[in-house]
Amino acid sequence: MDAIRAAATDLIVAAVDTSALTMDALVDRTGLAADVVALYFPDTDALLHDLILSAFQRCLARMDLEVSLLPAGATALEDLEALAVGYVVWAGEDPSGYALAFGVRNTSDLGLASLEDGATAPAQVLDTVIAGVELCRPDLPPDVAKERAVGLWLALHGLVRIRVDRPKVALVPTRHLIHTVVDVFAGSPGRSLRVIR
Repeated sequence: MDAIRAAATDLIVAAVDTSALTMDALVDRTGLAADVVALYFPDTDALLHDLILSAFQRCLARMDLEVSLLPAGATALEDLEALAVGYVVWAGEDPSGYALAFGVRNTSDLGLASLEDGATAPAQVLDTVIAGVELCRPDLPPDVAKERAVGLWLALHGLVRIRVDRPKVALVPTRHLIHTVVDVFAGSPGRSLRVIR
C-alpha cells in the first residue's frame, strides 16, 4: 500500500496536477496490476482522498507537536506562534505532503469526506488558526478575528511558497520571522503597523 501511495504522490507532484493520477499511470509506475491496486483503493479518487487527507493530518500533527513543546503556562500568542512554526516546519519536512495539500492543481471534485467531528481536514487546519487568533485577541469581533486569521494563514503560506518556488531567494522562515508575522495579525491590541511615507 505504501508503494502505491508513493507512486501516486510522485505522479501528482511531478505534474503539479491531480489529473496525472490515472489507473494506467499508476500501473505503469508500480508494476502492479490494476486489480491489485483496486484491492487497496477502489479508484483514483479514493487514493487521492487518502493522500490529501493524510497530508493534512500530518500538518495538524506537526502543529500539535510544536505546541506540546511549549512550557506549561504558555500564552495564547505563544501557542499560535508554535502552531505557525509547526505549519512552516511541516511544509519543509514534508514537501510532497505540502504539494498535495496546497501546491497542485486539483481537477477532481474530491468531495473530501468529513472527519469524525464533521470538519474536513483543510477546514480543521484553518479553524485551528482562527481559534488561535480569537484567543489572542478576545477584544476583536469574531468576523474581524477571522479576517486576521485568514491574513495570517496567507502570510505564512506566502513564506512557504517563496521557499518552495524561489529557493535561491535568501528568505529562510526563522522562528523569529514567523513569530513576527503572527504578532502582526494577532499581537496585543495596543500596537499597529503604520505606513511609512
